[in-house]
Amino acid sequence: MPKRSTLRLTKRSVDAFEPGGKDAIFWDRDLAGFGVRVHATGRKLCIIQSRGPA
Repeated sequence: MPKRSTLRLTKRSVDAFEPGGKDAIFWDRDLAGFGVRVHATGRKLCIIQSRGPA
């Protein structure tokens, strides 16, 4: 699982993400495994990361 962050993902916070010179991933503090990937072009994608059955 990804490291927990202090950032709370809301519509306002996601809209405020600015594209930088490279891709960036921002993880939610309350929902483990949920994040937003911001591409250098400005495109934003939701990410869900989980473990599968062993």
